[in-house]
Amino acid sequence: MYVSNITETVENVEGYVKGDWINDFYLVIEVDGEMVGIIIAVRMQPLTLDVSEIVFKEYRGQGIMKDSMEAFIDWLKNNTKYECLSFVIKKDNNASLTLAKKLNL
Repeated sequence: MYVSNITETVENVEGYVKGDWINDFYLVIEVDGEMVGIIIAVRMQPLTLDVSEIVFKEYRGQGIMKDSMEAFIDWLKNNTKYECLSFVIKKDNNASLTLAKKLNL
């Protein structure tokens, strides 16, 4: 998801609220106690998570999402049996495309 404000964030997150909260992940990213983004990973297939990431506009370009995704991926590798992450990225979403490249996805 690529959003411009909290209202768009809420609208997009509502699409994921039917998760079972056992096989899905809803992570808040904070910097100095302030929410700056989220990672949502919902199980779509037995060993696959569909991942969406949002970082608020004023925090983009600082490496926050890259660091957060790397930590989440490491945690998944060490604590779960998930084998695949799925990202759907619009071809004009350069920020997400760049992030995927940096994460070797």
